[in-house]
Amino acid sequence: MNLSRHTKRRLTAAMIASLSLAALPSPGHAQPQPVNEARAAFQDGVRQYAEHHYAEALESFRRAYRVRPHPSVLVNIANCHMALNQPQQAVTLFERYLSDPSNTLSTEQRLEIQHGLEEAQRQLAQVTVHVVPAGAEVFLDGDLIGVAPLRRAIATGPGPHVIEARLSGTASQQHQARLAPGGQLTVTLDLNAARSYLGAPAVSAVAVVAPPPPQPVVVAPPPPPQPVVVAPPPPQPVVVAPPPVRPPQPQTVAVEIPRQTEAPSDVPERRGMPGAFWAGLTLTLAAGGTAVGFVIYAETLAQEYNDLVRQRDATTDPTQRAYLRENALAYADAVESNRQVAMILGGIGGVALIFTAIAPVAFGRSTPRRSGPVQALRVAPTLGGLSLSGTF
Repeated sequence: MNLSRHTKRRLTAAMIASLSLAALPSPGHAQPQPVNEARAAFQDGVRQYAEHHYAEALESFRRAYRVRPHPSVLVNIANCHMALNQPQQAVTLFERYLSDPSNTLSTEQRLEIQHGLEEAQRQLAQVTVHVVPAGAEVFLDGDLIGVAPLRRAIATGPGPHVIEARLSGTASQQHQARLAPGGQLTVTLDLNAARSYLGAPAVSAVAVVAPPPPQPVVVAPPPPPQPVVVAPPPPQPVVVAPPPVRPPQPQTVAVEIPRQTEAPSDVPERRGMPGAFWAGLTLTLAAGGTAVGFVIYAETLAQEYNDLVRQRDATTDPTQRAYLRENALAYADAVESNRQVAMILGGIGGVALIFTAIAPVAFGRSTPRRSGPVQALRVAPTLGGLSLSGTF
């Protein structure tokens, strides 16, 4: 019989519930107050999990474990994390439970828990972080995870995350990303250039291989020049052309025609700016102004995110920390969305600006004027009659 994922989790929770309740003293014996409190909290967790109230069940199981830290309760806490889409915490708890030698589980129970561990591992996303320069502290959602350079990828749950690098005396650099279950991401945080981008840096500072020394180039001497024998050209016959016979020069009679006052010929007339210029200018101003508005709003949301991170770091209450963390991730997601919209509008404004610049040349018109009238006419006799020539 095929069971859904949530059904398997409920069965695992019920199995561990019966196992843990069996380990507690029976109601017929005198029980100290902490044991009664742990049993009541555990039973509340089982009931809330069956009703799909996973956050409340998580708090009940945690309370039961604090009062009486029985290792079997860890599986119930891990199942709650899986139901809340938090596979990273579930992996840690499953591995902790399976590695405890004091647990006495049947083969079927151990396989069920092993399947839950494998499912949680498949949900993890891998983030590879490169930081320039080395020595900066790297944070994931406000939690310190190491000092650059990081030797391996970071395993985290799906959803929105904020990766940040901080170096004393240098402003921090952040990158917001939304990770898919089982996805992989490589991001570079460049504190020197104050920017972040996807992918590894072009030049790695981990290992620099020196180029091999240049090899001497041996150039062979050129061969000795060969004598060049030039044959004398054959003698050319000398041809003496007769002197040209020049025809009689005609006499030119110039007939002047009065000039007429007109504008110079072939002078183009330019008209005003075309309509495409004004349309491109309007689109440039609208897209650019809207992009600036989204950038300003994204920076305001980023400040709100930083305030929530500081509040979360200042409190020790687990419930308050979880609440502040969820709000901070929502703000980080909104910052990323507004910055993407600003980039798109900025690109539209840039294209519109280029279109505005070329519109006068591409869409402008010019009208050449007609040539002016004949300015002068000359009449000259030739051997075959009369010749007319003039200036137009």
